[in-house]
Amino acid sequence: MALTFTKRISMPMGSKAFRLYEVTHDGSETSMDASDFELNYIEGAAAMPGTQVLSAGSTVYCDLTTTYGSSIAFSALSSGATTVIMAIGY
Repeated sequence: MALTFTKRISMPMGSKAFRLYEVTHDGSETSMDASDFELNYIEGAAAMPGTQVLSAGSTVYCDLTTTYGSSIAFSALSSGATTVIMAIGY
């Protein structure tokens, strides 16, 4: 299974680009590539809570463990949980 990306906002910011995507988790994936956000490199990213699907021992909130680079990493969430990701890059 894979993450599902839904574009909410895509706009230029001078020489950079701003992206806002809703990401639906699959229960196992722990990274997102910059290309998933139509970027080559992410200079900064932040996660906001969306819909959380909880089960015993599941993580409640998407914790970004890497917030910049050609990919970003996070704690896996239960299948069906959503997170809103803001990213700035190029």
